[in-house]
Amino acid sequence: MMERLNERDMENKLLIDLEDYVALVEPDFNFVGEGDIEKISSILGQNQYSNLIYAGRSGVGKTANLYGIIQKKTKTIEGDIGQNEKRLPLHMIDRRFLLLDTNTLFDSNDPQKIEQSIKLVFAELDKPGDHVLVVEDGNDLLKGIEDNQCQGLISILVRELKKRSFHCILMVRDEPGKNKLGEVLNCHSDMAELFSVLEKKAPGKEEVIEIMAQSKASIERHFDNLTICDDANLEIINLTLQYPNLSLYMRHQPARALRVRDRIASQFVSRRQARPPELDELEAERSSLGDDTKKIAEVQQKIDAITKVWEERTRALGQAYLEKRKHERGLEELTLELSKEENNLRNTFSQSHGREPTERDLAAHKTAEIKEVEKYIRETTRLLEEADKKARAVRSQHNEELELSVADVRDFFSEMSGIPTKDLNADEATRALGLEDRLKAKIFGQDDAIATIADAVLTAKAGLNNPEAPIGSFIAVGSSGVGKTYSAECLAEDLFDDADALTVFDMSEFMEKHTVARLIGAPPGYAGYGEGGMLTNAVRRRPYQVILLDEIEKAHPDVFKILLQLLDKGRLSDELGTVDFKNTLFIMTTNLAQQLSFDEMRTSENSSEEIKTEIRKIFPQELINRVDAFLLFKALKPRDIERIIKRLIAKKNDNLKRQKKAIEIILPDVDIAEIVERKYLPEEGARQVQKFVQNNLINQAAKIVLAHSGDAKGGIIEAAFEPGNDDFSWDFEPAAAAPDALKAAE
Repeated sequence: MMERLNERDMENKLLIDLEDYVALVEPDFNFVGEGDIEKISSILGQNQYSNLIYAGRSGVGKTANLYGIIQKKTKTIEGDIGQNEKRLPLHMIDRRFLLLDTNTLFDSNDPQKIEQSIKLVFAELDKPGDHVLVVEDGNDLLKGIEDNQCQGLISILVRELKKRSFHCILMVRDEPGKNKLGEVLNCHSDMAELFSVLEKKAPGKEEVIEIMAQSKASIERHFDNLTICDDANLEIINLTLQYPNLSLYMRHQPARALRVRDRIASQFVSRRQARPPELDELEAERSSLGDDTKKIAEVQQKIDAITKVWEERTRALGQAYLEKRKHERGLEELTLELSKEENNLRNTFSQSHGREPTERDLAAHKTAEIKEVEKYIRETTRLLEEADKKARAVRSQHNEELELSVADVRDFFSEMSGIPTKDLNADEATRALGLEDRLKAKIFGQDDAIATIADAVLTAKAGLNNPEAPIGSFIAVGSSGVGKTYSAECLAEDLFDDADALTVFDMSEFMEKHTVARLIGAPPGYAGYGEGGMLTNAVRRRPYQVILLDEIEKAHPDVFKILLQLLDKGRLSDELGTVDFKNTLFIMTTNLAQQLSFDEMRTSENSSEEIKTEIRKIFPQELINRVDAFLLFKALKPRDIERIIKRLIAKKNDNLKRQKKAIEIILPDVDIAEIVERKYLPEEGARQVQKFVQNNLINQAAKIVLAHSGDAKGGIIEAAFEPGNDDFSWDFEPAAAAPDALKAAE
């Protein structure tokens, strides 16, 4: 049976009066500036083409401009227009803006019901008055028509608009790589004759600052008296403008800055409410005092005072929460009881009158039971509101002590975006100067290559490189297993504080011409168009990172053409927009000229020309000219392999400590030297020796660790490399006393 929709149901479900909506749902809304109000008004006032297609990227303020019309209309009627403020044109004053709820329209999934509903909408719009039908997303309307096979609805809309009994605003959410505006204009041959197009551009910085300032009070109220300092507000705007292509943004300005502020404020409050921030500093101070009992007692007293206040607030909030839950459960029971009583009344009325009761009938025939339940509902609702006020008062008391600062904004933005906090701050000179020493402590036997990389990074940090180019670009030559990839990993972790700030592309996957498009996105008409490219999306998600192009000589020549622009201008474009590569560092590895790595007398500097001679066989000269430096990774010496083995064992022992296992693996230096002498081949690099140690030492040691994992005392696993074969002998020495063993594991 088809659902019957009377006019009241239709207006509540299908059409929403924007004046009521703004007043009820957006009471704190305050439109900033003049926006497109004058342009919208002039289009609606035209004799021809007086319907509007309002297009723009998500978040630029299309809906806000319509709300602004409603707000300006209300202020004009009430005489609240400022002296220097533009008034709404007279022809706009008596217009009634009605929003079509497309979700409700297509809710039935029944073409007949949908057509009946849209006819009821047009019947309402045909009533006396100057009505404007607003469709918040024209593309959603077209999709709903297509999904429900209601192609005739567009023809009905066009026919009704030709009567000129109402106007229509179709809002179109533009998306990169998709012709959303074209879809709407081409859905019917008469659309271009009926509609004018207005494109909404993103507002400028000054307008965004004003919007953020106007809405600050609302978000502070939402978080119960949180204070957001003006500088923090401005920092959010600056960061969202400085890094426009981050994938964490779903919308454009000003919605981008508003959304980021909301997220940062929520993270800030959540973290500060979970644990008093002062405790971390005080506990660190207490740990650093050693045996100074007097100062320890003073610090502990502060910790106890803060903890006491925290616990009191927690108890107060918990009590308010329990009261809320009690009243909520009571309200649920009373609402259910009221529903039962009203159903009984409906049934009784239907039997005695032979029809369904109206709301007025129900109000006139209320029973004593219904009135009693309603009385209890009102009282329970009042108690629930009081309990909620108590809870908010506790949170407000706590949040009064919270102020979101610029430093907090930078820290949280860094977490969200992957941009290191140190790169959001001004002073990182000291850290940059120590880069070479830190890398040499991790990467063995490649001092010349590390020095070259560090010099390039220092030049970029000092602002003396090409400001448009990436931080650095290198071609690394060397045999397998000498540290080319590991150097990229260490560089990513040191520069960007995150080992995951490294993206590796195996260029053997881009040998064919048709695979090159995967890097920067598929062309129009091909599968994947509109999704962006692998390379551009990687940097869009994390703009600060190291990019490793492994075995670059295997790539199709078209890849080199992409690199020409990237290394010169520091940017690439795909269908989703332009991506900035200025904060990335490129390392390209190649197997060409790797024979140079076995010449002990060569360095990166004196072998550069020979490397260029070799790679000219494949690389175009213009790409070679854009590379900052050529790195020669030399064959590792036996002493370097020994240090690598020691580092491997040390890492395994660190893993045991983190797992609170008081067990340590020891392999004497003489045995390490024996392993290197017997197993190391320069042409194989460090990988084969590392695999040998992992398979024959670490994997076997794991059995002993598991066998003694229940022993709190722990102990030491002493391994020895047997001469003449590839086996290890083992000796497990239990710790003399549990406290000593545990101390060793700390």
